[in-house]
Amino acid sequence: MQIPVEDFFPGELGRIVNDNHHHGRTMSPGYVGRDYQKGGWLLVGNYPAGGTSAYLDQPEETDVHLYGCFNSLRDAKDDAGRFLKFTEMSEYWINIQKSHRIYKNVIRPLLQAGGKADHDIAFINLFPFRCKDNRAPSMAMRRNAWKMVVQQQIDILSPSAIIALGKAAGHVLSDFYSGSASLHTLPRSNGDFYLTEGAKNEINELTKSSAVENISENLLSASHELAKDGDFAQSHAATRQTSISQCINYESLLLKLGFEKPVRGMTLKHCRGIPSMYYNRGPDGKVYFTVRKAQQDMFSMEMWRFVPPRQKKDDAPHLMTVEPLPGQEEKAFKSILDGGVRF
Repeated sequence: MQIPVEDFFPGELGRIVNDNHHHGRTMSPGYVGRDYQKGGWLLVGNYPAGGTSAYLDQPEETDVHLYGCFNSLRDAKDDAGRFLKFTEMSEYWINIQKSHRIYKNVIRPLLQAGGKADHDIAFINLFPFRCKDNRAPSMAMRRNAWKMVVQQQIDILSPSAIIALGKAAGHVLSDFYSGSASLHTLPRSNGDFYLTEGAKNEINELTKSSAVENISENLLSASHELAKDGDFAQSHAATRQTSISQCINYESLLLKLGFEKPVRGMTLKHCRGIPSMYYNRGPDGKVYFTVRKAQQDMFSMEMWRFVPPRQKKDDAPHLMTVEPLPGQEEKAFKSILDGGVRF
């Protein structure tokens, strides 16, 4: 935020937007949802719109407030202040974007298909300033932005998937990015009035390897209901011979997760590639998650290192049982489905 705007416009100073609100000289840093974790999804845009004189003469009230948040972040005096202002800015940005067509017709369908919530993701622009008359940045401008800001943002966020909103952003991303995250481009319709077929196909490609395709919006609330409603009897140890917890009524679980034709006794490992995972309620009323160590290649062992030792159970050598931290049952359940993100 402290880098002079001129450094982003090498040989192109005439393309800096000079407006009464100084928005053209203010960096748009992107946002990070409060529940974002490394290995999450990063959405990237091309560059901020709003560089025309007609818009700058009468900017929207929400836009003025958002750029005020950017300025407050830039002017923060210490790390604590910067963290506070960044959090406030992210919260505001995430809330106001819900009224935008790109959110309603592109981002929301993407999140729903991937079982993500608004605060699970992060967003940045590949060029963080408005450009005069909304003309696309030159290659030199993009290169400077990448070296000074964008590459560092991506490195810090460490996403597993980077999703470009539009073909132009996708081309830029493929030209500059050489990391390990998977790259995806969602082609946009003119005006973002609908989700294009190309975007639908890319979303399906992105989410088909997920634990559950097109997870319903109420997945987390459903899992929480299971923990409260007593759908499960007391927990019994799974054995090497059965490989299932006999106490579990998977039909109820699958129904609440939105599967069309659940089968009683069907273990989760048979559903769309999910490994063996048992959702048990113990005699004390606590909820436990048990996975087979034989499936550890599908679960990051980092997951277990952040669980207090007293919550680990290893008296059955082929099983590993974890009691989620108090109040974290929903997050733990989602972490299991996502393939081992720590909770």
